[in-house]
Amino acid sequence: MKSRWKLFVLPVLTMASVLMFAGCDDDDDMKASDLPESIQQNFQNQYPNVQWAEWESEWGNYKVDFFFSGDVTEWGIALSTQAEAWYSPEGEWIRTEFSVENYYFNPSSTDIIPQAVRETIAGIAAGRHVDDIDCVDLPGGAGNDYFDVEIENEPNDINIRVALDGTQIK
Repeated sequence: MKSRWKLFVLPVLTMASVLMFAGCDDDDDMKASDLPESIQQNFQNQYPNVQWAEWESEWGNYKVDFFFSGDVTEWGIALSTQAEAWYSPEGEWIRTEFSVENYYFNPSSTDIIPQAVRETIAGIAAGRHVDDIDCVDLPGGAGNDYFDVEIENEPNDINIRVALDGTQIK
């Protein structure tokens, strides 16, 4: 009985494991050459000095992960950070998220994360760990932009949005 179990069950379990891990493959990655020309052009115009970019299709849109180093002119600041930009299938820019949590943990970086924003986050976090902070750049100018903040609060993290002037967005 034991040998039959080994002959049947072990191969089935092995095959199931292989199929499970194959299903985890990130098969939505794309080559830039597979993108519509309008998306490629808009991204290159918006972020001309990008050396590395990884594209994928997500929720019917296109997302590019890249390393940004340069000036965000509408905010009047220079950043060097990981970013992701979203584009519609028609090539219209939807938003860009700049990862800025490293700047948050440097208290002298108030040019990137203003003191009013820091105070709002600290008040809501109330001593809990701040996991992630992205500065979200939206079409329409800096008045639409905000900080997207994730605060550790097991079992459910707290997600808040804070405007550039420090007010919490509901």
